[in-house]
Amino acid sequence: MAIWIEEDAKVLVQGITGKQGMFHADKMVEYGTNIVGGCTPGKGGMTVDLQSNPYPVWNSMFEAIEATDADATVIYVPPPFGAEAIMEAADAFGATYRQRLFMVQIPLALPNIFAGVNQTIMMALSMVVIASMIGVTGLGLPVLQAVQNQYLSLGLLNGLAIVALAVIFDRVSQAFGTRIQKHRSGDVL
Repeated sequence: MAIWIEEDAKVLVQGITGKQGMFHADKMVEYGTNIVGGCTPGKGGMTVDLQSNPYPVWNSMFEAIEATDADATVIYVPPPFGAEAIMEAADAFGATYRQRLFMVQIPLALPNIFAGVNQTIMMALSMVVIASMIGVTGLGLPVLQAVQNQYLSLGLLNGLAIVALAVIFDRVSQAFGTRIQKHRSGDVL
């Protein structure tokens, strides 16, 4: 995925003092990106050398944006701290509660939400067969009758029908989730 910014955009690097942050920030400066500094909690006041030039480091994004009037940020932090870094950047750039919720948090959560939806669908369809064992009519009843009467082919066909239904529901919900994510990111559907 590529994100295009203006040529003269001022960019901050969150996690600039780490191995990955320093490596990629150095490459960005080499390629002409206008890096104005970085942010690493607890390391404010120090400088980082990128392409033999010193770049300042601030403790928070609020301090960094106030000092540099930056336009964008790139984040190179360990995964456990990624969400916090993203939210700090959104707050520092002045996002409202509604913008943070609908433009940052929900889009980041969509893959997990749809994984839960898919798992719920699969569990519901597996419960259909189990529910038929206690006398509930529905999709699972033909499977139960086939098992009770030892009709292997009928049980196999009915079982495969339930699996096919589960696969269809799974693919439809995944496609819906992918479509929503593309819509939110501005990609063409």
